[in-house]
Amino acid sequence: MEADYLIVGQGLAGTCIAHQLLQRGKSIKIIQNQELPSSSKVAGGMFNPVTGKRLARTWKQQETFSYLNTFYQDLEVSLNTKLLHKIPLFRPYKNENQKSQFLRAIETKGLSDLLENKETKEELKDIIQAPLGGILTSESGRLDVPLFIEKSAQYFHKKGILEQGNFDYESLDIAKETAEYKLVKYSKIIFCEGFHVKNNTLFNWLPFNPVKGETLDVTLPKNINIKEIINQGAWLMPMGGNKYKMGSTYDWDNLDFETTQKAKEDILEKSKNFLSPVPTIFAQSAGIRPAVDDRRPILGAHPKYPNIVIFNGLGTKGVSLAPYLSKQLAEHLTEGKEIDAESTIERFYTLYS
Repeated sequence: MEADYLIVGQGLAGTCIAHQLLQRGKSIKIIQNQELPSSSKVAGGMFNPVTGKRLARTWKQQETFSYLNTFYQDLEVSLNTKLLHKIPLFRPYKNENQKSQFLRAIETKGLSDLLENKETKEELKDIIQAPLGGILTSESGRLDVPLFIEKSAQYFHKKGILEQGNFDYESLDIAKETAEYKLVKYSKIIFCEGFHVKNNTLFNWLPFNPVKGETLDVTLPKNINIKEIINQGAWLMPMGGNKYKMGSTYDWDNLDFETTQKAKEDILEKSKNFLSPVPTIFAQSAGIRPAVDDRRPILGAHPKYPNIVIFNGLGTKGVSLAPYLSKQLAEHLTEGKEIDAESTIERFYTLYS
């Protein structure tokens, strides 16, 4: 099958750019090995417009958050599936000093459109430890990433554009105006491989700094109904019913997809800072976030081969960044628009040899 674009990888990045190109009437083909471990398959999918110990809007918060709702909600219609869940995020104050610092930051940094001071709900006072109250974040929530990937795969399969299996780098032939894979010519091949970019000699010279993260799937007693995401050291996120997800850990040394007792204990210990009841664990997951040294994604064409493109490095903010950046990449590929200087691969061209 011939197509304008071949997309390698159907994680969050690959899925988003695939939808963007289809919406622009382009023909695509996708190659994905469903057996390959992926952070997208186990992601909690949280999005949060304000982060950090000193409170700051996330990178390009206004641009990305104004678009993510439209993008995912439109796809909910196309995929006939509920994917996006808007959930306020409550961050209990650790002490009086932090409370004063946070309230001052809301005013001086102009964050009142996203943050407000809140007391603990009366019905949660014996469940959530927040005697000083906390800040409540709006515009936060979660995307059901595994379901988004699964339903998109079904959608692509029905269109006959999804091929299961590994990408064979030996079958790639890069010409001047096209890129050929297994004797089929494409105008561009877009690599969206996440952590597995380490096996791609075309792009493994880039300064990726992947980090492993583990999460727990838990239940709480049935009489407890926490509707907000709670975040203080660790986080607790409602998943429906009395099920919750807890996380997360950061490990730059052991880059594998194996779950560990250490991570489980670490999450549970940190959750004691705010959670009174002891959760019951029914699953544990591990993924590797495709982060970059400068904490910015990487988009654009290979320095030597203009028909070979990368979309990677979404890191911990993938859910909020993927719609905006996939739109930017699609406009670059189809209309020749410039990629933002902070996310273009061109900032690393001097590393290539």
